[in-house]
Amino acid sequence: VHMPAHIYMKLGKYHEAAERNQEAAHIDQLYLASQNQGGEYAEGYYTHNLHFLWASLMMEGRNEDALKAARDLTATIALEEVRKDRGKELYLSAPIFSMIRFCRWEELLREPAPPKGLRLLDGMWRLGRGLALVATGRLPGAEGEHVVLAGLTKQIRRDRTTEEKTERALLKIAERVLAGEIAARRQHYDDAIRLLEEAVKMEESLPYSEPPLWPLSVRHHLGAVLLLADRPSEAEAVYHADLLHHPDNGWALTGLTQSLRVQQKDDQAAEAEERFKKAWAHADFIPASRL
Repeated sequence: VHMPAHIYMKLGKYHEAAERNQEAAHIDQLYLASQNQGGEYAEGYYTHNLHFLWASLMMEGRNEDALKAARDLTATIALEEVRKDRGKELYLSAPIFSMIRFCRWEELLREPAPPKGLRLLDGMWRLGRGLALVATGRLPGAEGEHVVLAGLTKQIRRDRTTEEKTERALLKIAERVLAGEIAARRQHYDDAIRLLEEAVKMEESLPYSEPPLWPLSVRHHLGAVLLLADRPSEAEAVYHADLLHHPDNGWALTGLTQSLRVQQKDDQAAEAEERFKKAWAHADFIPASRL
């Protein structure tokens, strides 16, 4: 039931991916209830299905469903499990990424601080707060969150494990994204573009994973800032590159349409807009190019 979702995701068929994962998660629930079984199956397959469901829903633009899936996912993971297996900490960031993706800024600012000792979750919480503060014009507060986030990237020792290397890479991406958005808000576009280009390279160097370890394409930030900087042809190239990695995703198609219109490539813009409408058939959120 679940495995076709991987193919659908690769093809940009995000609704089909979500449907398969929804069905797989439902079957898991029935099976686990009837067998009274936990352990490896519940922690592996069921959690993965919920994680993949959440990622698929975000790509579809399904705001409410994605946040619910994120909350369902984190509800399956006890804090004691995370402290024993730090690989599970990544799952706990799903609600924060959902709120970032769908610009739920005030909710992000109300989100309680994570438990102590969860460095990765703390970093993503700082990223969410920082982006919310940028979006609502409170730059001093955003800069304060960036200082803390930058400090977290320096806490991992040099002789680190593979898991710690990935954790540090994710924290560094978050730090560059937040720094780039702060710079863009201050209209320091060259600095913002440089920082976001660095983040794109870091994102591309992450280990392969489905769903991806970094679930919010940095190119969406970069393309938006290039549009603000009046560099629409470069923004167009960035969005095309994103569509090669994530076919027919509505987030990139929004930015692509805008970049083409600015360049008065009206026929291409109309085609991109039609692709967007098809991609967004099940969405409940209207995206801007900013994310």
